[in-house]
Amino acid sequence: MFQIFERKQICMVAICLATTLLSNALFGDETLRTVTLTGMPAPGISPDTLFTRGFRNPVINNQGQVSIHAFIEGPEINTNNNNGIWSEGGGSGLELIAQIGDVAPSTNGASFDRLGTPLLDNQGNVFFAGGITGSKVAVINDTGIWKKDAETNELKLLAHENARAPGGEGSLFSNLGDNLTINSLGQLAFHGTLRGQNVTSSNDGAIWAQDLNGQLQLIAREGSQLDVSDDPAISDIRTIQTLSFTTGSNNNDGRQSAFNDLGQLAYTASFTDGSQGVFVSNLVAIPEPSSLAICSIAAAFPFVTRQVTRQAI
Repeated sequence: MFQIFERKQICMVAICLATTLLSNALFGDETLRTVTLTGMPAPGISPDTLFTRGFRNPVINNQGQVSIHAFIEGPEINTNNNNGIWSEGGGSGLELIAQIGDVAPSTNGASFDRLGTPLLDNQGNVFFAGGITGSKVAVINDTGIWKKDAETNELKLLAHENARAPGGEGSLFSNLGDNLTINSLGQLAFHGTLRGQNVTSSNDGAIWAQDLNGQLQLIAREGSQLDVSDDPAISDIRTIQTLSFTTGSNNNDGRQSAFNDLGQLAYTASFTDGSQGVFVSNLVAIPEPSSLAICSIAAAFPFVTRQVTRQAI
């Protein structure tokens, strides 16, 4: 009994010590940390360019890093370049990610003219939707989604209106908007619309998400059929009328999230027969463990819930 008690004490002390070290690494001795203020220089631009009123919804990851959308003022600042996105994800304090007026990568020289709220994952990568303007830009191709890679420092275009949509049977992205979310693994999910041959208002809405290789996969599409039966021997086929899921989170900021860190995405589907349901897609989830691992987990945790994968038809 004494040995068991002693081991428990050692384990508790070790856990407390590890927690204290992690807390000190993240917070130091600070009870409040100022990220920035109006009147402070805006990094990445000229020294006399300052942050002004207009900070929007800062986001934070589990490393304690923050990303912001902010407005700026200065001698060379006007309405064509007066706001941008900054992030601490690179590990060296706030760094400029994108500014309106900057050239938007992979857009044939177009420039940013709108920037959405950034999302920041645990690796320091920043995701955002943005609008562009330029001589080759029209209403059909003026929005995209970008990622600033913290490791390579590269700003990458992930999706662009008028580009071919994965799983869209040759149709193109039509409206991407700002309806995106990410998980802590850095996977992106978003809702958008399509245009093209055989695309109508009854089948133009869809949800996409990145797999673990960063490739976009079609999760569900309006107008497609879904088997909602729990019994594999019995089919219950219904046609999707509308789709929705919760966006705007990075899974670290306390906001509602429909995209967990396993890559599972929860969404609501309304059907043409008037019914409605909630479903979880495992299409881009972490691969299931081996049978041996499942048995080990089942032995350790006897009370588990049954999970059903839904496939669109």
